[in-house]
Amino acid sequence: MKNEKRKTGIEPKVFFPPLIIVGILCWLTVRDLDAANVVINAVFSYVTNVWGWAFEWYMVVMLFGWFWLVFGPYAKKRLGNEPPEFSTASWIFMMFASCTSAAVLFWGSIEIYYYISTPPFGLEPNSTGAKELGLAYSLFHWGPLPWATYSFLSVAFAYFFFVRKMEVIRPSSTLVPLVGEKHAKGLFGTIVDNFYLVALIFAMGTSLGLATPLVTECMQWLFGIPHTLQLDAIIITCWIILNAICVACGLQKGVRIASDVRSYLSFLMLGWVFIVSGASFIMNYFTDSVGMLLMYLPRMLFYTDPIAKGGFPQGWTVFYWAWWVIYAIQMSIFLARISRGRTVRELCFGMVLGLTASTWILWTVLGSNTLLLMDKNIINMSKSDRTVRCGARHHRNLGRSATQHRHHVGLLHPLLYCHRYAG
Repeated sequence: MKNEKRKTGIEPKVFFPPLIIVGILCWLTVRDLDAANVVINAVFSYVTNVWGWAFEWYMVVMLFGWFWLVFGPYAKKRLGNEPPEFSTASWIFMMFASCTSAAVLFWGSIEIYYYISTPPFGLEPNSTGAKELGLAYSLFHWGPLPWATYSFLSVAFAYFFFVRKMEVIRPSSTLVPLVGEKHAKGLFGTIVDNFYLVALIFAMGTSLGLATPLVTECMQWLFGIPHTLQLDAIIITCWIILNAICVACGLQKGVRIASDVRSYLSFLMLGWVFIVSGASFIMNYFTDSVGMLLMYLPRMLFYTDPIAKGGFPQGWTVFYWAWWVIYAIQMSIFLARISRGRTVRELCFGMVLGLTASTWILWTVLGSNTLLLMDKNIINMSKSDRTVRCGARHHRNLGRSATQHRHHVGLLHPLLYCHRYAG
């Protein structure tokens, strides 16, 4: 009984060090924002410039690992003896809901502008070539490559869960085959767990920092509710409560239903934007962007820009790959949990094809819509970016433009509202 209580309680060596570290860092940041900004930028520059090559090679190696799983000797290995717990549609919806957030809608709408205004490969800003590569780079960053890395790790966790019947919920647990159980459960494993938790907390904080202002500004634009710190706190509290309810109801009654509702609402609103904005242009732009992606794929994979030092791969590709790496263990554990009964090949193909299709639809519709607004001079993105740095207020500007040109643009704010509150 004592052992059981110890297992279900708080483990001090894993709980308190990250809490103390995060608390100290937050206190130092609030105490001197300017100094904190200098330090954060210096750390970011060091990681992306000095170690950017490592992140790019990591993604390539994981991609080869995915091919090995799909076509190798374990492709038909079933992850558990039971039939699949969820239908294929619900399974993909749950993956889509877990891997996206309200911040994705912000980046899906505005990311293409940054690619066009500060393009890679030495292209002229706002040129035809920059516009042709704009959506292609979004498809690259949110395409098969990151999902392949997640599926590779998900197979590993699913193997531990459903084949070997082992509870593997910590990063240190995955190191047992490499360093042995003694080191994985000792000081080395504790350091790994603490480092991962600190990184994960800051990554989730970044997601909340992007998502919360988007929703509060959306509510101000729709309902006239003033954007205050109290409203931000209420929104975050509601998210916590809704997520807690979903988790408490279990995968079948809670997470699955919420994911289905959220996904149906998201694609319904995306379909509306697709039709209203200009379906023909969107399909043509997507088709051309796929061709550009295939043509530039080798360069994109290994682009570090060491000669010109324009900063594009460090600011975007390396940043995104680091972002995926931080969330990899947390997300792969969940993705493995919902994949019981599926074969290795089915899990790998399902994740890559299903999630790539979902994110490509989202980025294509929202990115193309932004480009149309820019070309029709309905919005001035350069002015918005220069005068309004907050992404939430940028969406409010888009909303104001939408009220004046409803026949040109699908309203992004209802899409944002439904997307976040359904999940």
